[in-house]
Amino acid sequence: MEPAVRQYEIKHQPITLSWWKKLATFFAVLFFTLALRWSIEYLFHWKHPSVIGALFVPVALAVLFAVRPIQEQIVRGGSVILGDDFIEGHTQLNWFTVKKRLYRDQIKCISENRRGLRVMNRGEFGAFMTGFVFVPAALAEYQEIKAVLEQWVPIQNRV
Repeated sequence: MEPAVRQYEIKHQPITLSWWKKLATFFAVLFFTLALRWSIEYLFHWKHPSVIGALFVPVALAVLFAVRPIQEQIVRGGSVILGDDFIEGHTQLNWFTVKKRLYRDQIKCISENRRGLRVMNRGEFGAFMTGFVFVPAALAEYQEIKAVLEQWVPIQNRV
């Protein structure tokens, strides 16, 4: 790497949910899967299975999602690379790495919330659909990265 390029490793931080959030997730997933199953069976005029048969898959999915959140199953960590005129984010997923590089003149907006910084080259919806570079607040060098990015584009605070 060039001397002006710095790489910061993002360690995978497990998500912990409170018991009431796990319970709420369980019932939300259970209701959604039961409603989806019932709607499909009704739409195609399929015969409804027994109660135990109808509950087996929805309960199994609800337990899976409540005990282990979806992000826990997919995201494995990543890194942020900061150069003189670009920022690049790498997110390590189960089987591949997602890379997003934004050059200084492409950045339209940087927003900050309690979780960290979102560096975007489009509006909110466009960045959500096409990706953005995320710098987590838990990163040890967060203030250093924030100071550099603040020189590029003003940072907007979000709640």
